Order: sequence, then structure tokens, then C-alpha cells
Amino acid sequence: MNVSLRSQAYEPGELTELKTVYDEITSQNWFRRTEEAKKGFAKYLFSTFEAGQFDRQRHYDEIVAVARRCYARS
Repeated sequence: MNVSLRSQAYEPGELTELKTVYDEITSQNWFRRTEEAKKGFAKYLFSTFEAGQFDRQRHYDEIVAVARRCYARS
């Protein structure tokens, strides 16, 4: 069996930027304050932006739109 596993680690600066975006968005008044919403949003960030893929300037508006659609208070 020939299995190719992609193992690429996030760079420290990339993790810092993802954490900053996470903190900014989860602290907004419109974001649900549940652990489920916070965990779901974190999973979204890491599943959407694999190591080496995240560009804050290019992706921020999209991230906010997804967060508002999926994690906003009713």
C-alpha cells in the first residue's frame, strides 16, 4: 500500500495570525458565547486553512462572513 501523508506544520507566525483572527471574531457582540460555537469556529479555521494557506488580507472578509452566517447570535 502506497500511502502519502501530507504533514506540514503551521509556522508560529501563521498560528499567531489565526489566533488573532479567532480572538477578534469570537469577541464580537454578534458571536454566540457558547463553547460549541467557539470550538466549531476554531475547527472551521483549521480545516479551511491548512498550514501555509492562510493569508489574513485575502481571507479575512470571507472568514467574517462565514462566522456571521454560522455562529451569530439569533
